[in-house]
Amino acid sequence: MTSICLVRHGETDWNAEGRLQGREDVPLNERGRAQARQIARDVATHPWSLLASSPLLRAWETATIIGDELGMPTPLAVPPEVVERDYGEASGLSKAQAARRFPGGAPHAETRAQVWSRSRSVLDRLADTAGGGSVLLVGHGSVIKTLLLGLSDGQVPTTDLRNGCLSLIWRTSTRDWRVSYHNETTHQPPLHHGEGAS
Repeated sequence: MTSICLVRHGETDWNAEGRLQGREDVPLNERGRAQARQIARDVATHPWSLLASSPLLRAWETATIIGDELGMPTPLAVPPEVVERDYGEASGLSKAQAARRFPGGAPHAETRAQVWSRSRSVLDRLADTAGGGSVLLVGHGSVIKTLLLGLSDGQVPTTDLRNGCLSLIWRTSTRDWRVSYHNETTHQPPLHHGEGAS
């Protein structure tokens, strides 16, 4: 059965500063590049059929580093399904600043439901492309969190996902998706479906 390892991109300066980072193309910082190299080491023993990524620079750079380390082809870009949530006029602010300035929600911000609607379909498409193999998908915190919440019927904790974390999901024979674990940053996590916490 197909599994997809959802990888949150490495750290950027905006992450380090606690700023909301939507569609802006912020590059990785040196810590983020080191995190990408560590991810490659963590997943190196698993056979991957496909490497895919959001086209935004921080995710694409993470995926490219992973691919280079693993000797994989150029990542498959999957816009617009997995680009980061659009935070509208709150983008670039801290969460506290955004809450004070826009108590009713920032103008032009994308809703969680909209993120779910556009991102959910890409899972089956990638699974079919991988032909039953395993997929590495590099994306963004809000999108990955939305997918995990939706696939687990809200059972996955909504704490912030760490930069460079891995979350494993897998597709059943009835084409439903299940969450094996999430927000994993320990080295050598289990990379097969059905392992780890449900």
